[in-house]
Amino acid sequence: MTLQQNMYDYVFDVLKFNRVCGYIMDDNKKVLMLDTHCGFEYEGVIKNYVYKDGIFHDAYLVGLIKRVWQEKKKKFDYEKILKECILQCKIRL
Repeated sequence: MTLQQNMYDYVFDVLKFNRVCGYIMDDNKKVLMLDTHCGFEYEGVIKNYVYKDGIFHDAYLVGLIKRVWQEKKKKFDYEKILKECILQCKIRL
């Protein structure tokens, strides 16, 4: 079991959260891809959310619901997903 799996289990089972959400900057394609493979769903975009290096960037809002995580973790292969994400991101970037 990976650290990420343990973290989500802790958040959902111990802390009793029903959902986790986060913001991902539009230029961080690897994290966005990894999170969506882990079960996070794209929930929206916040335009011009971050000002970085003289440019405004959008941020993607992603969320993971406990029910989705419980189904996803049954067939979850973190190492395989990570390798696929890295390979796809290198090709796309």
